[in-house]
Amino acid sequence: MEAVPISDTLPVESRPSSRALQPYKAFEASVDPLLGERVRADGNSAAELWRALTNVGWRGPDGQVVSYSSRAAGNVVAWVREEGDYMDWYCGSDAGFVADWVSGPLAEAGWSPTVNGLARIETGK
Repeated sequence: MEAVPISDTLPVESRPSSRALQPYKAFEASVDPLLGERVRADGNSAAELWRALTNVGWRGPDGQVVSYSSRAAGNVVAWVREEGDYMDWYCGSDAGFVADWVSGPLAEAGWSPTVNGLARIETGK
């Protein structure tokens, strides 16, 4: 059987990216420098970040909203901590609570929590 070049089976070479994930890249690029040091130093802070990401929409400076499932939020926390994977944080506590130490710095960078229909947002320390 003769090998078929990938370009003959998947017409992706001439198709530009939709950049659908660009808002997520921008959000995560804000999370790490603003919150990363604390999240890497303290597991409780990592759990609070998971709570603030799971089923909470975050509206960015350009008006686009990003939101994360339990699993995706766990991946972000593991990425920020630079260890483990989503299972270390998956469903670790109640979702939808946004601590002030999370919302404050992100607000300064143009990101604010919004209700996306899946969780009630509570804010506080």
